[in-house]
Amino acid sequence: MLTFSKMLATGVRGVDLSQGVPHFLIVCYGNICRSPMAQGIFERLGRSMCAPLAVDSAGVSGWHAGSPPDPRAMIAAARRGVDITNQLSRGLREADFFEADHILAVDRRVFATLRLRAPAGMRARLGMLMELAPDGDIEVPDPYNDGAEVFDAIYDQMERGARAQLEHVLLATVR
Repeated sequence: MLTFSKMLATGVRGVDLSQGVPHFLIVCYGNICRSPMAQGIFERLGRSMCAPLAVDSAGVSGWHAGSPPDPRAMIAAARRGVDITNQLSRGLREADFFEADHILAVDRRVFATLRLRAPAGMRARLGMLMELAPDGDIEVPDPYNDGAEVFDAIYDQMERGARAQLEHVLLATVR
């Protein structure tokens, strides 16, 4: 199987931009824990893979609109060299379904909400962040009521999911 890592090793770099830059929107419940970390992960992986991407995050609720990520999320990301301190929470908008290519939910509850809110004729493909990950755990637990160690664990989990999503999308663009 050709992976993106093997593709880079053989000299194939970047993405076919004739179809535009792939646009990912990662969605969790409040957009202060999981999806801001996932956005940072996608951005870092895109840079390391020499793949231009558009990445954003949102929450299905607007409760935390305008707030920065949870401090524990910022610390978990910073430990891995990812700065998410400039992100601000926002709610999901109808326009997101027409602007993004891939809208990825972090858990089944968020995915169900996305499906209910998805307008007819939308452009985006709805999916689960972890659906292509090798470990088979499709749910990313909400760490909001847990300790910092849970933020570290879900960061690592989401990194596996993001890598699998990017390899899938980027391999499809060079075939």
